[in-house]
Amino acid sequence: GAPVYVTYETMDGKFVAMAMSHIRTINSTGRKIATLTDMAGERVAEYAGQLCAAVEAWADENQCQVKEVQGREGWKPLLAKHGYRPYSVIYRKQG
Repeated sequence: GAPVYVTYETMDGKFVAMAMSHIRTINSTGRKIATLTDMAGERVAEYAGQLCAAVEAWADENQCQVKEVQGREGWKPLLAKHGYRPYSVIYRKQG
């Protein structure tokens, strides 16, 4: 599916937080997975709940059966507050 970008700005137009997500479909099952792939901004911790809720609503509108977040280890406490738990580990090799 097409990616979605959610941004929050102050009343004077200053950027404070954002999230990016996309949807993928598992070919063998047809299961749709919405993945929040990035959150950023100087006030992202303050807006994390709203960012997650916006992405989750978008996922529901697109009939996704799974909602997940790919992020760094430091997001774990923040995401736990919004119902997300570790599910898998990604192994990476540079070069």
